[in-house]
Amino acid sequence: MRKTYICIAISVVLVVICVLMGVRSIKEYSQGIDDAAAATTAAPASTAAPATGLPASQATASQTGADPAETTGAPTPALFLPEEVDRNELSGYFLDVAFGSEYVGDGDDADHDVIRKFTVPVRCYFSDGCPEELFGAVESTFAFMNSVPGFPGIQLTNDPSEANLTVYFGSKEHVRDAIGITDEDFNGLNRFMWDNSVRMGEIFSGEVGIVTEELSLEKQISVIYEELLQVMGLPHDSDLRADSLFSIYPEICPDIPEIDSAVFRLLYCPQIEPGMSREEAQTVLSELLFG
Repeated sequence: MRKTYICIAISVVLVVICVLMGVRSIKEYSQGIDDAAAATTAAPASTAAPATGLPASQATASQTGADPAETTGAPTPALFLPEEVDRNELSGYFLDVAFGSEYVGDGDDADHDVIRKFTVPVRCYFSDGCPEELFGAVESTFAFMNSVPGFPGIQLTNDPSEANLTVYFGSKEHVRDAIGITDEDFNGLNRFMWDNSVRMGEIFSGEVGIVTEELSLEKQISVIYEELLQVMGLPHDSDLRADSLFSIYPEICPDIPEIDSAVFRLLYCPQIEPGMSREEAQTVLSELLFG
């Protein structure tokens, strides 16, 4: 009988030991899961930059469809306007270059007298390849655009079927034939298509032509700035500012002028909506610039 009690006691002790070891194992396993989860959460995100043709440092949240103002805590775009630009002049100049077009006068066509802008990411294809000496100007223009809050982003593509913006380089005859404009007196051309019904004012495709023959390199670079900005929704040439790319008689600009930078920022400010009339845009401009 005594042997039986001893066996029972030993069995009980063994069971207790097994239970304790099992609890410890469970705790260690659970802690391992928690540690792994904590490591995953704390690890910094590594995001590859989109294939933009730009350095990774120039890729922005706008290229992935995110709102830069939300992801970076950026203030209202109006606060980024250059201090050198007079806001009264800026308001009038914006209305002059954002409405109408180079080939359609103000009020000649009601379809042209609305705000037009891209609301989807722009995928740019070089139909003829970009001359090496001009690629730096294209890069800097893309980098500027991608830095503007509200702009949906622009990047290069090697697939023409993915593109909603095509750029042609070459002789005046080649550019004119590619875009289908009969004008004879030009250094660059642009044309864009927009919705004038359901999604009023939203640009869905565009074309740009840059003449590379019989022009100095400096002039070609200035034309790149002008046409790439205009095809984004600023199509009307103006006689109000001689220092602007959009002037009827533009000067050679080694960089994007401050006035044109400010106009582009206003166009892609979220409060300026595609399809707005001139009067509606003027009301919003007053709030952005002076409110």
